[in-house]
Amino acid sequence: MFEFLNRVKHILFFLYSSFFMSVLTFGQGYTSISGKILDSQTKKPVTGVYLEIPPKGAWTNTVGTISDEKGGFLLKFPSILLTTGILKTSKVGYQSGEQELVKVKDQKDSLVLFVQTVPRV
Repeated sequence: MFEFLNRVKHILFFLYSSFFMSVLTFGQGYTSISGKILDSQTKKPVTGVYLEIPPKGAWTNTVGTISDEKGGFLLKFPSILLTTGILKTSKVGYQSGEQELVKVKDQKDSLVLFVQTVPRV
């Protein structure tokens, strides 16, 4: 009888733990940033720029998107990354860049990121 109660206790603990972890994971909420990627010299939209927010700890994954043909992008990510996350940009032929998410979050749709071409040597 004691072994049966011990097994029930372990099963209940597992179910409770699973529920608690799912609440933590899905209860954090999401936010997004959007804007345009422009060439710093020509001021024209840049297509195919990869925007990424690297993971912070074990609770998040890398989040990324690519700018469209008009240089526009929309990036949705867990709100937990807002205060500590970094937004990275990269494209072949352009210099990679980094900005803190906390600095770009309030710009909403007016966010414009400029990318610079890599100088030829």
